[in-house]
Amino acid sequence: VTAPEARGTGLGRALMLRGLAAVGAVKVRIGAQAHLEKFYAELGFERSSDVYDEDGIPHIEMIRSPA
Repeated sequence: VTAPEARGTGLGRALMLRGLAAVGAVKVRIGAQAHLEKFYAELGFERSSDVYDEDGIPHIEMIRSPA
């Protein structure tokens, strides 16, 4: 999914939707790269932290509450 030729094809969204369906109605917390905040927000995640550095890449915590 992260290979350049796979970007923009919808595989990442499909993978996330399948994973979220597999875990069911539970709270999910992720450490997301900050530039992907909109992508994860479209999947129901809400930002829950300030920006922090992880390996030189800006990240944020995001939480998706059970539906």
